[in-house]
Amino acid sequence: MNPYSAVLFLVLLSIIVFYPLSIKHVETQEEINIPVLAVTKTTSKNLIDLGEKFTIIIKIKNIGTAKAYNITLKDALLPKWSVEVEGTRNITWPEIPAGTEITHTYNITIKTTATNIVYLGRAIVSYYDENQERYVVYSEDPVLYIKTHGGPKIDWEEIWKNMVILESAVLLLVFLPLIAIEYKTYSEYKREMLKKKE
Repeated sequence: MNPYSAVLFLVLLSIIVFYPLSIKHVETQEEINIPVLAVTKTTSKNLIDLGEKFTIIIKIKNIGTAKAYNITLKDALLPKWSVEVEGTRNITWPEIPAGTEITHTYNITIKTTATNIVYLGRAIVSYYDENQERYVVYSEDPVLYIKTHGGPKIDWEEIWKNMVILESAVLLLVFLPLIAIEYKTYSEYKREMLKKKE
């Protein structure tokens, strides 16, 4: 038997013997149980008027395999002078079991804004596992659109018609007396010319 064939035979033999043992070892390892919280922040409306009330909806779901403990929600703080909040933005729960979802809502009214797009900020959730390991997750930053009102609709065709009528009336008022004076002057001149011919 050549030396390369012998080495190859030994490698194949070791794979056949030890591979099933390594599979059994992996199967006997304990499953790792950790809580994994997913956080979403949405609004009941995406397009609002200034001063219109809408709802912030924050959902926290434990998609992990273990219970989460001492969960704290802190939502973004918008300037107090621009918003009015009904309810609480910050809240805590003692635990969220695996596979469970909880929802927290509160109402908000935007009183003033410099733009017609408002970013509402991220919700921050911190929690612990059973070994007191701390985790922090963030929601997305939802966008809210404010309706813009440009005032009453302007009917330019009607305005143009009214301007033409007004200009015509002004021209008639200015030129009619001039035409009358011109006609009277011409009539006087014609009379004078007839008298001279006689």
